[in-house]
Amino acid sequence: MEKQIVLSNIPDMVHSVTNFIFSKEEPKPGDMIHFQRALYQHWGIYVGDGYLIHFTLPDWDETIKEVLAGKTLKATIRKDPLKVVGGNLPYGVYNQYDKQQSPLSAEEIVKRAESLLGLQLPYNVMKSNCEHFATMMRYGTPQEGQAGWLGFTADPEFVSQIIQKLREGIKENDHCCQNDLEF
Repeated sequence: MEKQIVLSNIPDMVHSVTNFIFSKEEPKPGDMIHFQRALYQHWGIYVGDGYLIHFTLPDWDETIKEVLAGKTLKATIRKDPLKVVGGNLPYGVYNQYDKQQSPLSAEEIVKRAESLLGLQLPYNVMKSNCEHFATMMRYGTPQEGQAGWLGFTADPEFVSQIIQKLREGIKENDHCCQNDLEF
């Protein structure tokens, strides 16, 4: 069955782009950061001091080599300066689901994201992407966002792998995030 853009989502798409263009809000730890690229949006979690944690593919040349070799793309959860991630592109704070779902505390969001640094997972632009990662860190569950506009949902295996790694990273005496892992 062919996927189609759900017409009722067009206002969300327009709002996402206009928010990006006009957002002047300074990021705070735990905020979702939105980069508007030519054909897609890139997302990450602001962790303070000008840094972002995001789920990202290797550089473009490496990604092309992997695709041409028929390999499954793997992305890595990395911490990079905002200016490096965005290059010359501006970015904006866009906690787009806060009205629908309460975010976790800023401390929990940052701690969750930091506990996954270096993790490599299969990447799929529609089913396991940077927006799924960022929303899982902020809200505890993935939100479909731009992939949802086309009718796709997050890959349950991707979600499961992140939950497992979050659980493994929790120390016995550290109660951060334990209640947020019950999906």
